[in-house]
Amino acid sequence: MEGRASAVLRVVVALPLACVLIVGALWLGQSLRAYRDPAASPAASQEPGGQAAASPTPQPGPPMRSIDLPADVARNAGAPVPNADGSYLVGRTADYKSLAVIRVIADRDALNLRSEVVAALPDTAFLGWMPDGKSFIARGNTVVNAASGKAQMKLNDVFRVDLAGQRTKLGEAWLVSASLSPDARLLAAFDGDMRLIVIRIDGGGTQLVANDQGGAPSLLGWDGSGAILRFDERGATVHRIPTAGAALTDLPVNGARYIGGITRWSPDHRAALVSATVTTSAGV
Repeated sequence: MEGRASAVLRVVVALPLACVLIVGALWLGQSLRAYRDPAASPAASQEPGGQAAASPTPQPGPPMRSIDLPADVARNAGAPVPNADGSYLVGRTADYKSLAVIRVIADRDALNLRSEVVAALPDTAFLGWMPDGKSFIARGNTVVNAASGKAQMKLNDVFRVDLAGQRTKLGEAWLVSASLSPDARLLAAFDGDMRLIVIRIDGGGTQLVANDQGGAPSLLGWDGSGAILRFDERGATVHRIPTAGAALTDLPVNGARYIGGITRWSPDHRAALVSATVTTSAGV
């Protein structure tokens, strides 16, 4: 009898404890379900009247568009070069004898845009677009000093050409290498005696860069301050040449026999990648 009473007592005592454990577990579970990271967005089930948030629908990009070139434009002379907003192109005519100024006909709904040749410039070569896309720099293919009788490098006319194909002569230069200044106001090139010159894009004429020390006709371009960089093969040195007559700065290049060719400038024109011929223990 005493044993049965003890068993009943243990059961009676255990039941309140079990109830406490069950209630505690339910409270903990509810607390865990109710908790969320303060930085996380609220779940729909936790907000009155909330709905499941839909994933943002990816926005389609602009459709791929193409330009149908006129029949009188060469297809095998390299891709025509667009201006800043893509409204005009410069290419070659089908007979390869002229530079073609091509207007792209605007049509916001068309995937294949039509185009037309607005001007053909014979014996002219493209040098580069102006930053505003309203004109470009070109050179004439005819040598202008062939009959001078003076021993000089061959000079060509330099033009600024508008979108209608109207040419304005800016000067003459030996265009083995040419570079437009970052502000698009000056074109650096060489004269017939391989001296460094700048041609004013506004039509103001040609200026000899007086503090140029000569050397190889290797023009590297313009730095961010508006100075011209060129290589001097006599001293394996890059000259930094301000056009305003300030002091020239030498930038030694150890081991370089020649620096030239394609130059790639950073967007701020504070650094450049150049190609160079160097001397090593194995030779050149």
